[in-house]
Amino acid sequence: MKSTEIFDDFDIRILLMIQSLYLEFGFIGSILILIFVFFCFVFWIAGISGLADQKHSKNPNLKIVLSIFIPPFPIVWLVYDMYRQNRRLKGKDL
Repeated sequence: MKSTEIFDDFDIRILLMIQSLYLEFGFIGSILILIFVFFCFVFWIAGISGLADQKHSKNPNLKIVLSIFIPPFPIVWLVYDMYRQNRRLKGKDL
């Protein structure tokens, strides 16, 4: 088996997944789903970088490991951190 045959099969599977998404949800639905997935990925990466930037927190390595293996964790942390910063800017400390 050549190495290019593996990639050919992979390309076919991706095309079939995109086609089934399009057939199931239509053009607008598939675009909205893909935009939602893209934003989740961006927020996941932003949450991981925010958690990695905390130098004085308890168990920073555990938080990074949790954020990699449990993808909703950094997104929830990011929303909580934005809420906490908003409260701090308004003068209402938590």
